[in-house]
Amino acid sequence: MNSDELMSDPMTGQSGGNGGGGGGVPGLPHSSDAVAAAAAAVAAVKTSSAAAWNTKKFREECEMAKGRLSDQKFSIADYPDPLLPRPPHPKLYPRGTTVETEKRLRELIDQVRASSGSA
Repeated sequence: MNSDELMSDPMTGQSGGNGGGGGGVPGLPHSSDAVAAAAAAVAAVKTSSAAAWNTKKFREECEMAKGRLSDQKFSIADYPDPLLPRPPHPKLYPRGTTVETEKRLRELIDQVRASSGSA
């Protein structure tokens, strides 16, 4: 058994590496002439379509379409500032919890941590 039989290229459909012609990656050109022709076709499409789409009429139509797509009722004033800290979620605190209660609980936690740290 030689290395060509062991190392077949699944993309070519041939055993023995990528030699032997044929196969290749589907959808891609197989010769340098085909590659050059494809590149020329792409370049021709790019230059012709760029000139056809860069008109005043097209730009106006594009702006009109963007205007239709955007939400006309949107107002930034309806939303809070995302950079400001938000109030805590109500489910995190039981009903009736006040700022004083939270302060007292934090002091108790600090006392317990201080007493357990020194022991």
